[in-house]
Amino acid sequence: MPKIVVKVCIHCEKCKQDVFKAVTKLTGINQLSLDGEKGLLTVIGTVDSVEVVERIRDKTKKRADLVTVGPVEAPKPPEPAKPDPVPDCFQERCRHDCEFVGLAYGPPPVHGGWGDCTIL
Repeated sequence: MPKIVVKVCIHCEKCKQDVFKAVTKLTGINQLSLDGEKGLLTVIGTVDSVEVVERIRDKTKKRADLVTVGPVEAPKPPEPAKPDPVPDCFQERCRHDCEFVGLAYGPPPVHGGWGDCTIL
């Protein structure tokens, strides 16, 4: 289905309603939107672009200029989230031949204080 964008002079809410009323009477419109600040009317459907412009000019007596006519853009799929980068310290291999050593903290030994630890 084609997407038609028309530039229309819109000054107030009444102007917006008049344009909507004029265009919605046409057959073959699937979606209709109007950006009042930019003055852009977007029509998606099988309706003729010249018919849209002529209808706005005839019924509302407003200036209407055809901006673009083209296919509807397919929505872009969201990009997959990238994993957090691994810090450089984990990407390098250790230069030493280290072995895994486990540490266990438990109740203080009878002969020592709280700062003692046991190496497994």
